Amino acid sequence: MKIAVGSTLAAQPRAIIEYAYESEAGVGIMAGVVPAPSTAALLALGAAGMAGRRRK
Repeated sequence: MKIAVGSTLAAQPRAIIEYAYESEAGVGIMAGVVPAPSTAALLALGAAGMAGRRRK
């Protein structure tokens, strides 16, 4: 969890900026990991298909 606080501990307000959780026991959170090229290709193919369908 990433929390923003003021310049002193008594300063207000405090805010939660980001948070994450594990989906399976013992599996670490892979923050900032770039997806595999095949994942990006599938996303691009899906976007092109949606654009083509919208055009029709």
